[in-house]
Amino acid sequence: MIEAVTIFGKDYPIVEEKIDTVQFNEERVFIPFNKRSPESLLKEFLADLLFSKLEEIYEEMRKEGKIDLLGNLDFEIVKRIDNKKGRIAKLKGNRIILQLDAIALPENILRYIVAHEVAHMHASHNYHMDYLHQMVECSWCFCNTSCYVTKP
Repeated sequence: MIEAVTIFGKDYPIVEEKIDTVQFNEERVFIPFNKRSPESLLKEFLADLLFSKLEEIYEEMRKEGKIDLLGNLDFEIVKRIDNKKGRIAKLKGNRIILQLDAIALPENILRYIVAHEVAHMHASHNYHMDYLHQMVECSWCFCNTSCYVTKP
């Protein structure tokens, strides 16, 4: 049995309880006694939690006017991307694919990842890398100042 899990940069001890679904509060993660393995229940819960957080981050960035996309953006949570150990995210069409391990990252890093992958949608190979970096900085900054991106 897993004893603890890191969610959005904070460690939570895991406790088995007589409950119906996996839950967590500011102090602990609670896993039900169930016929299914606690590990599979936890992974499913963490994938759903990460997906919800990514959608929240994306909507927040859209409302702030930091990003503008034509069409919808979707997220997919997977165990591993392209069988590469170090890869945490990848853009595929209008979908950002993230490794489940990203659940351990703080929210500001997740925000950066979303901004970075969205920037790839806008910055074609014809643009300089400086343009891509300007877009990422503008998209993920939390400051109240205006950001302007200049095309090369």
